[in-house]
Amino acid sequence: MTYLRLEVVGPRVVSVIGDVDLTGDDTESHLGVRLRALEARVSASPAVAGTVLSLSAPDDPTLVA
Repeated sequence: MTYLRLEVVGPRVVSVIGDVDLTGDDTESHLGVRLRALEARVSASPAVAGTVLSLSAPDDPTLVA
């Protein structure tokens, strides 16, 4: 993750917006499938109203320590 924003949209419910760094040399179409699957996994939580994830730029600093 290079960017993460959680918006409270109701009691115990958030919206997740983030930039994700998917490592590897995958093709653009394969990265799109991986990103869509990750969005679906996050959105599957009853505490998440919606998820919007996009790819990070290669030179963006990570939020992971």
